[in-house]
Amino acid sequence: MNLRVDLIYPAEQRSASAFNLRSMTRVSVFGVPAILVLIAIVTLVRVHGLSREVRRWENRWRIAAPEKDGAIEFQSTVQRNMKWTGEIESWRSTRAALPTLLSNIRSNVPSMIQFTDLLIVEEFRDVEDEGIMRQYMMTINGKADGSRAQYDVTDLTEALMGKPAFTGLIAKAEVPTGAFGQDTDDPNAPATRRVFQIKAEFKPVPFDQTLEP
Repeated sequence: MNLRVDLIYPAEQRSASAFNLRSMTRVSVFGVPAILVLIAIVTLVRVHGLSREVRRWENRWRIAAPEKDGAIEFQSTVQRNMKWTGEIESWRSTRAALPTLLSNIRSNVPSMIQFTDLLIVEEFRDVEDEGIMRQYMMTINGKADGSRAQYDVTDLTEALMGKPAFTGLIAKAEVPTGAFGQDTDDPNAPATRRVFQIKAEFKPVPFDQTLEP
């Protein structure tokens, strides 16, 4: 015969499990807020660190900004000066050597020809696929005396076209139609005197820099 006697009241009975309802309640009451507080503390620390990093970079930017602006301005000035220098160099390199040209023309003028006017002008042309081109044009007005007047004018025109002193400079030289004839302006001119005009086009030279108005 087995006899079992319970010596405790039901209200005093305890569960054998380590986590009963009452202990879970205590954990939830005290543990969860502690975890939340810990997370909040970690978050605040990280935010504080990030704030310090942001302030550090802001300070560095405030220090560097004037230097950056100065560097940009300096670079702009250098580029502007380089452009001006390049343009000045293009003006120099594309300029015709006029003193040498005039000296060579004088050496090839027949003795019976006298110039009354010599005009040299320049212009810039925007040529497709070639860019800005600088070109000179020359106009010679003069008088030729003697029976060889026409031949002398022809010789001078051909010299401008074919003599080595001009071949690298002048592309075309001609007497325009109607630009050779009797001198009718001077009533005292001899019958053999002729007036003439020669027009010459120089070879165009590339102008490297874009011209601004």
